[in-house]
Amino acid sequence: MLLGIKKAVETLSFGNKSSALSFNQKLNLLIDIAALEKKDQIKFITFMEFRNQFMHNISATSYETCFSFLHGKVKFILKHYPQPSNLTYESQLKEAFINLAIDVSKIAFGLMGKIKEKFKTEAQIQTNAMMTRAFTNETTKLEEALNKGIESKRKSVVYESLLW
Repeated sequence: MLLGIKKAVETLSFGNKSSALSFNQKLNLLIDIAALEKKDQIKFITFMEFRNQFMHNISATSYETCFSFLHGKVKFILKHYPQPSNLTYESQLKEAFINLAIDVSKIAFGLMGKIKEKFKTEAQIQTNAMMTRAFTNETTKLEEALNKGIESKRKSVVYESLLW
């Protein structure tokens, strides 16, 4: 929607085929068009890496084992989403991940606001263009009417002067 693509699923870049952009490439694109802040990219990547471990790694049977496959991510997630020390390590990781998921969801829903703003701006541009065309058309008609009136008056004055 941010790029103005009507049927994204049917495109090479956003469809479901091997030609489609990767998740990371889509994040980079969102950053490039200023729809997503660079600082939020790591949150999405961590979320996706964690999801991929649970989906594709049969050894990822708990939050603790899942994070053991994601080097440096435990430090990241517990730094950004600190948990009470009285929780078990597994519970800390689970709660931190839930907080990450909530954060990623909020950021993603924030993109909807940017889409709304884009459509609002486009609607204003289209409305202004229509109003400009209408104003120009009416001004042209008025100018033509005035010119006809002036010409008619000029002819009338010339005719009357010939009669005298």
